Amino acid sequence: MEPNYKETQDELYEGCELLATSMDEEIVPLGNFKAKYNAVFVAAFRGTIATAKNLPDDDQRVAAHEILRIKMVKFTDNKIRESLGSLRLYIRDAYDDVDEREVRLREAGFNDYEQALNYNWEKLKGFLKNANDFITNNLADLTANNNMPVTFPPIISTIKTDLDAAVTNLLNLRENAKQGTQAKIIANNELNKQKNAICEDGQHVFRNDEAKCAQFVWDSIMQIVSPPGKAGLRFDVKEDITNTPIADAEGKFQKEGNPAIITKTDKDGKGFIDSLEPGKYKGTISHPDYVTLSVEFEITTGVTSFKHWLLVKNLNQPQTKFSKAKQPRWSGLFCFLCIGFLFPQGLRLGTLRFLPFCISPGLVNFGVKKTILVAVKNCTLFERQPTLSIYDKL
Repeated sequence: MEPNYKETQDELYEGCELLATSMDEEIVPLGNFKAKYNAVFVAAFRGTIATAKNLPDDDQRVAAHEILRIKMVKFTDNKIRESLGSLRLYIRDAYDDVDEREVRLREAGFNDYEQALNYNWEKLKGFLKNANDFITNNLADLTANNNMPVTFPPIISTIKTDLDAAVTNLLNLRENAKQGTQAKIIANNELNKQKNAICEDGQHVFRNDEAKCAQFVWDSIMQIVSPPGKAGLRFDVKEDITNTPIADAEGKFQKEGNPAIITKTDKDGKGFIDSLEPGKYKGTISHPDYVTLSVEFEITTGVTSFKHWLLVKNLNQPQTKFSKAKQPRWSGLFCFLCIGFLFPQGLRLGTLRFLPFCISPGLVNFGVKKTILVAVKNCTLFERQPTLSIYDKL
């Protein structure tokens, strides 16, 4: 099976993450077009992204195979080459006749020596089988005259057994890698199929809105995800459950060995960091009103990664309380109510005359030593003599 997408796997995943965020933001008009477009659908799409992304990539799939092959090469260059070299000399000394010696060497498998020792594993398996059989069948000739020690045959037998097991394991790992490649391609193709359908629907819904339509054009998404020569991070931060964008959320990210990078989200809850070094990053997303979130992500060369993070409301935030000095003073209000009731024509105190007035919710704050009235519209509280400031009397 061949991939039906032209971008790299990383670009496919990051582009689909950006597409999922666009669906979040435009879920109402999309849902009006097709009822399937809802929070559940977006979550399922993100699940498809995660499923494809979490399958081992090329390097991960072949890693076990390559490590075993490296071990087998070292084993061949050292133990096997040394042991077969010893066997050649034992055969040489066991058979004085040159012609017979050549026949015996072929019988022991030495015709395949060059190919076998050049890491042709099937040839090497055959060589070791022939060598082991030859030793068993000609043990008396080889050990005569204190030539081959009796401890040598078990060495060849153990090498043969170990190599047989290693070659079988190597072939299995190679086959598993091929199957893993097919599974990865199938998952990526399914993701690509879904994103194509979403893009087509989005372009139809927003056909009369160029800016919003561009959010569902794959080429436009790729320009954001993978601008020429750039590698960076785009992210949005929203409140869990309500999906409300969170402004001024602080993102603090650090690659091991490098100083931390700090940025804040804009009014739409979006953040962007340009020109990040490729590698793995750890960090936090924080806001005074929310529980701090720990995050991890990886930046790939030439790809702008897109992340979608949700913060949970911090229910332990302290509630605002009035200090004692700011508590409403109802005693002053009571006094003025009494004055208005007992003296409907007003009350004169020295140079001040208090007039009848109406009470509204605007009249709320009265001092103890200084009686301060908050005036409301169309309500006169004091009439004073022209020569005296009211503040001189308070």
